[in-house]
Amino acid sequence: SLHDALLILNKIINKNLNELKEKYQNIKINIHSNIIDELINESNYKEFGARKVEKIIKSKIENTVIDNIIDGLNEVNIDSLFSK
Repeated sequence: SLHDALLILNKIINKNLNELKEKYQNIKINIHSNIIDELINESNYKEFGARKVEKIIKSKIENTVIDNIIDGLNEVNIDSLFSK
């Protein structure tokens, strides 16, 4: 069902975001709660399933984290997938 699919997708998103936080332990990553909804909407999961989620996290969130590390910051706030 759609509800089950969303629950699974939610778990996958949280797993990926936690892995990202573990990977970059030297920077505090604050992820706004609306990011999960944005990821679900952007991933077009009905068509692609969860595959696209990881790609979006890498391209949008991880790149922002890396940019902040390069800028010498020790904290990053991810409020939206669409703001730079």
